[in-house]
Amino acid sequence: MHYPTEVIQILDEVTNQVYQQDQREEPKEYIQIRPFNLTTTANMRDLDPNDIDRLISIKGMITRASGVIPDMKMAFFRCTVCGTELEVPVQDGRIKEPTYCQNTNCATPHSMKIIHNRSRFADKQLVKLQENPESIPDGETPHTVNLCVFDTLVDVGKPGDRVEVTGVFRAMAIRKSHRERTLNAVFKTYIDVVHFKKADSSRLGVETGEEKKESEYSVEFAEGDEIEIERDEEAKRLIEISQRSTAHTQRYSLVDATLKT
Repeated sequence: MHYPTEVIQILDEVTNQVYQQDQREEPKEYIQIRPFNLTTTANMRDLDPNDIDRLISIKGMITRASGVIPDMKMAFFRCTVCGTELEVPVQDGRIKEPTYCQNTNCATPHSMKIIHNRSRFADKQLVKLQENPESIPDGETPHTVNLCVFDTLVDVGKPGDRVEVTGVFRAMAIRKSHRERTLNAVFKTYIDVVHFKKADSSRLGVETGEEKKESEYSVEFAEGDEIEIERDEEAKRLIEISQRSTAHTQRYSLVDATLKT
């Protein structure tokens, strides 16, 4: 929970290595670990700088979901002078653009040009999560949190779904202008989603053509533990009433007969 960026990546690598050793072949798709069911669920209003870069879990309702956005994972560069090609991984959303050609015989400065159709992209989606209506204090407006959803989690959560989101709380500096490299001291926060938990089983799934199939990247949960406890207590009380002795039943029957007469 305190170092999710490093630990989850290690878990992914170890899991893929174990799969390769056990099956003696590489997995068809890269296996990703998605932890959930944290011991505590945070409140949106209580998130503070101490939670940045930590694994958190919050509940809310999805109010808005964007379309699929291409998210660059590997940038492909080519020298415009000698044609030398180079792949640069994207880290934390930033591309470390080479300032000169890597070919020692060329070494021309500022000659590397990015080739978009040779770069590698992944699916990305922006989601807005709002507090559940019963969690909003009286007289206050609902609080919202921005979510970033990647890869297989895209389109798992739809607007109107009540979800419990597990993810990494992030902070990003705001740029003064798109033309300037200077960053402000003001930060905007968001959550990189790792796992979805949905409350409404009727909407659990991803639409594929005419049929809707259950998603393996999200699970169902009972909305509101307090409601479940109240239901259990009510059920126990009704069972106790049904198991009362016949003396009580005869007494109630006598009272009914007296009232009728």
